[in-house]
Amino acid sequence: NRFNKQVVRRTTQGLSNYLNNKQGEQKIGVVIGYDTRINSRNYAQEVARVLAENNIKALLFEEPFPTPLISFATRQLKCQAGVMITGSHNPVNHNGYKIYSADGVQILPEQAEEIAQEIEKVDFFQDIETSTMEKSLENGQIEFIGEEISSEYIGGLRSLYKGLQAGVRDIKIVFSPLHGNANHLVRRTIKEDGFEGVFPVSRQVSPNPEKAVVASLNPEEREAYDIALIEARKVEADIILATDLDGDRLGCMIRKGPGDYVLLSGNQVGALLVDYYLHQLQKANSLPPNGVIVKTIVTGELGERVARNYNRATINTLTGFKFIGEKINEFEEKGNYKFLLGYEESCGYLAGSLVRDKDAVGSALLIARMADWLKGQGSSLNQRLEELQQKFGYYQEELQRINLEGNEGGKKKEKIMSGFRKTWETWDDWARQKVIEVRDYRMGKGFSFEKNQHFDLDLPVADVLYFRMIEDSWFCIRPSGTEPLLKVYFSVKGSCKEDARKKLEALRVNVLERVSFFSGG
Repeated sequence: NRFNKQVVRRTTQGLSNYLNNKQGEQKIGVVIGYDTRINSRNYAQEVARVLAENNIKALLFEEPFPTPLISFATRQLKCQAGVMITGSHNPVNHNGYKIYSADGVQILPEQAEEIAQEIEKVDFFQDIETSTMEKSLENGQIEFIGEEISSEYIGGLRSLYKGLQAGVRDIKIVFSPLHGNANHLVRRTIKEDGFEGVFPVSRQVSPNPEKAVVASLNPEEREAYDIALIEARKVEADIILATDLDGDRLGCMIRKGPGDYVLLSGNQVGALLVDYYLHQLQKANSLPPNGVIVKTIVTGELGERVARNYNRATINTLTGFKFIGEKINEFEEKGNYKFLLGYEESCGYLAGSLVRDKDAVGSALLIARMADWLKGQGSSLNQRLEELQQKFGYYQEELQRINLEGNEGGKKKEKIMSGFRKTWETWDDWARQKVIEVRDYRMGKGFSFEKNQHFDLDLPVADVLYFRMIEDSWFCIRPSGTEPLLKVYFSVKGSCKEDARKKLEALRVNVLERVSFFSGG
């Protein structure tokens, strides 16, 4: 709301003050990127101009590049921060200001609060210092980057994945950047790895999301693939890949039969990647004994079950990939674990620690290799997913987004969360499934019905409620941190697809009835 030039300038002045106060006389550099939305480039230049006038070198990407490259470049160029102007996967008329710390991780709550305090001190019109682009380019305070750092990034991916087997690179891939900034980098990365059968969706490669002709530009949603499907059926593609506007989320559709494609959820793709990645590392005798998978608490558990089959643990974090990135840094500092792969249900994946954020580019290459390897084994992504479900259970997940805009929406959100908090102790049965555990992350406490005792939670404070039932079912409810939404996550495990479907439907109806009741109808 009210995202404009002056807000960007003020935010950057606050960030500049924060960095200068922290660093003292030490030379500071900040990487700046942007997506393809209206004015994103202009806003990025405003960031650079303010930084330059505050004696902070601005390394500005010359054209739109995917968000994971900001994480990579911040570390690679030894900068003290990174800034990405993007609205991520949100509607095209949204925009935002994302900050990375020196370690390439999105800033965590404590640092965000410190920067916010500096921003609050800045007067919109009197305290902001700006330079001109011409002057700052001339004196070296602003420098354009892009080609060299992207080549280093691709080389890093190739090196990271060199031990992973693929087939003969004969699969057909339809790719859509959905008018975002990942078009050239995804296609270049896959092509340089030997894949020639890549078919871009020509009507969606232009970096102009205002002219989109599909109902959604979010690769999590089925409506985003209407045009890509036409191309896929024409060339009989094995998979369809789509990235969001800033190139950190990746959606995947797979071929089930002639002309028949199904959209995989982030949970399903994550489980397949865990299976492929750990199998390949094990086969190459390079699977570290202390290797771990990291996922968020609202992400499905099929991938965790697969990892257990390889005798590798899964660690859960709060929602938000920054907390997965935080774990990577923690593991490196303590030396207790080796990060292997992280993922979240909202189509965010990361294998290895080349970057510290979800990475649609690296994930596109990994999925391409996985699909190609399976095809070479006489299998497919669809067949392998079925095999995993037969072995570990038919997990099915769903996310319900409840729109609660404005002041009234905010009040309803509070009433709903309060209603669940005040009454959960009296409800030990949900849709004929017995509740065995409740976790309240705002209170930092959980309660076990089986043991009839409270226990402490070891994750940071967050406005999240989590209910676990018997038979590996659960639901979780939380307000979104970036949108006017209440999000309700459901997960069940069935003996077959129909059993899972029935359990999910019963749980959804039961929970949403109570959401409606607490909101006042």
